[in-house]
Amino acid sequence: MSIELSVSGHEQAYVCGFCFDSDRQTVILIEKSKPDWQAGRYNGVGGKVEPGETASEAMRREFYEEAGVELPATGDGPDVWIPFCILGWGEGEGPGDGAGQVVFFRAISDVAVRDVRTVETEPIRRIALGDVLRPGTVRSQCLPNLRWLIPLALDPDDTVVRGRIGGSLRAEPAD
Repeated sequence: MSIELSVSGHEQAYVCGFCFDSDRQTVILIEKSKPDWQAGRYNGVGGKVEPGETASEAMRREFYEEAGVELPATGDGPDVWIPFCILGWGEGEGPGDGAGQVVFFRAISDVAVRDVRTVETEPIRRIALGDVLRPGTVRSQCLPNLRWLIPLALDPDDTVVRGRIGGSLRAEPAD
């Protein structure tokens, strides 16, 4: 499924992805150095959607640039980025309005989990999923939203949750 996300109306459009092995025991996270509020913490791999890109294309590009593995942006079966959550903020309609959107993706790929490597400056890590979800050292190093985003990414019902930060959320079947 390809999520069309236009950046023409907003300056802030992002993607963030979580790649798991087929046993759902390992997740790929990035140790952030920027922005400052994320520095030293784990997050999904992602970044800014470039003008003319769909969110799915941006997710494919960002994971390749950061982790050195290219997974398809669309298609069926394993090894594909699948959107599972879309969160927006702000109410504006144009540049400088502070409005934005982030699309969260999941991929299940033993090949990607095996082959990832640090390509740029922020380290890529293979982390045991249990260590992320259980209270303790690794969980305390993760951004707090990973506590609910990662279980949502693994939801077998294949729904897409849409919502606004500071507003309501709704779940709907994936297309």
